[in-house]
Amino acid sequence: MTQECGKLKSFVNAVISITETNLMVQMHLPSPIVNPNPHQ
Repeated sequence: MTQECGKLKSFVNAVISITETNLMVQMHLPSPIVNPNPHQ
């Protein structure tokens, strides 16, 4: 049970870190989906 809990925690942490990385990338890189033609 403890091992399963550890696996679940590490999986959740991995998902959170991937999501945070994606959000950081989206904020720093201009995305056409998030910001369609801001200079028009």
